Amino acid sequence: MRVSSGAGTFSLLALVTCAGVALGASQADWDDCKQDKDKDRTVAGCTRVIQDRSESAGNRAIAHRNRGTAYSGMGARDRALSDFEEAIKLDPKYAAAYFGRGLARSWEGEDLDRRIADFTEAIKLDPKFVEAWEHRGTAYFNKKDYDRAIAEYSESIKINPQRRLPYQLRGYTNFTKKDYDRAIADYNEAIRLESIAFLYGLRGQVYRAKKDYDRAIADYSEAIKVDPKDAFRYGDRANFYLERKDYDRALADYSEAIKLDPKSSYRYSDRAGAYEKKKDYDRAIADYSEAIKLDPKGALGYNSRGNAHMGKKNYDSAIADYSEAIKLAPKSAVVYGNRGVAFHFKKNYDRAIADYGEAIKLDPDNAQYRKNRETAQQAKRAAAAPPQESKPRQPEHYLLNLTPVRFDIIDNGKTVCSLAPRQSCWWPAPAGQHRIELRRPDGKSINKTVSISGSGYSGVLHQVICPSDFGTAEYSDAPACK
Repeated sequence: MRVSSGAGTFSLLALVTCAGVALGASQADWDDCKQDKDKDRTVAGCTRVIQDRSESAGNRAIAHRNRGTAYSGMGARDRALSDFEEAIKLDPKYAAAYFGRGLARSWEGEDLDRRIADFTEAIKLDPKFVEAWEHRGTAYFNKKDYDRAIAEYSESIKINPQRRLPYQLRGYTNFTKKDYDRAIADYNEAIRLESIAFLYGLRGQVYRAKKDYDRAIADYSEAIKVDPKDAFRYGDRANFYLERKDYDRALADYSEAIKLDPKSSYRYSDRAGAYEKKKDYDRAIADYSEAIKLDPKGALGYNSRGNAHMGKKNYDSAIADYSEAIKLAPKSAVVYGNRGVAFHFKKNYDRAIADYGEAIKLDPDNAQYRKNRETAQQAKRAAAAPPQESKPRQPEHYLLNLTPVRFDIIDNGKTVCSLAPRQSCWWPAPAGQHRIELRRPDGKSINKTVSISGSGYSGVLHQVICPSDFGTAEYSDAPACK
């Protein structure tokens, strides 16, 4: 993920006042240039100051810097960079201009290194520039150089120990490093300085990772108490309840989040996922449909609704949704794989084989798509063979892995699949008792016993496996597992 420290928006008034305003441009021009409420007004005012050549080089540098900041806020990155560079030419010792140029750069590739260089120059010119330390730390974080990021945030704290933000940023970096105790200590200090709802949510996330569930739920609830109108806080607590398989409480919190943020498609998707966990597919489909209305260009909504239709064995509806998702995300191997499964269930083996083939093209390293295609090819050959009355058709097991880790499927002591994340697996299910174990690399497992009688499909294991089935605090980005 990308992290923004959220600092660095200076008071334009302070910058102008510190430099002193020379006579030249009118006071009204400067008033427009220094205010930061109306960006268009800032641009217009600063432009008039810049064009007045009676202004000193230092004052014009300030005007370029202020206009660059306004352009950054308007998303006009190239214009912003041009203004910051002009400010640096006019005043090479202007730390805020280097800082502004660093902020205007993108987070990608060489620009990330250029960001660091700009923040470094700002710090050389002004060693007490806490925002520059924090943003340089954020740049190191995004380079995954977590120790250097922590060092930068620590330096900001040393300069101003009463500032909340560097504790928050250092806490998140420690959390990313899985140094949970230090993360909690940093969040404690951030909360002491400023009791903000989302800080409790961040600390709750750490307690959840530590499996200290009582403190986690206490923090999520405190966040709601601090800001009862924040939909995100209800969403955090709902996700926690969902992981703990407390579906009714999860649904109640998701519903409250929807009340507070009714135009958010993913809030409906979250609640739909909870309904799926309860196998209430009709309500899940209704919520996914609402999510699609709010975000009709989002492939995930159609794919997720397709999965819910699969739960109801409405294969035609599932295929229609997967097809729409493919239109919106034609490079998604997952959706082709899902549609292949739906065709497979309909015994339309040619279409299933074609979809598995497309999934293989898009994700050639995915062995499960190849295995599914092979199974469909075998089924097609078996369907074409003359019926054998004495040999009844054999049912199959099917599992879909929506956990973020690989696990092995062991049926009566024999490993039948090694199932990677987001893959599915089919294997024969002859009559009799099947002792099935789903075993993860960390040793955690699920054990199930399934009875298959005769040649029918009664009792066949046909299931989606989510992280919460293992009783873990991990969660997938699949809506059905949130």
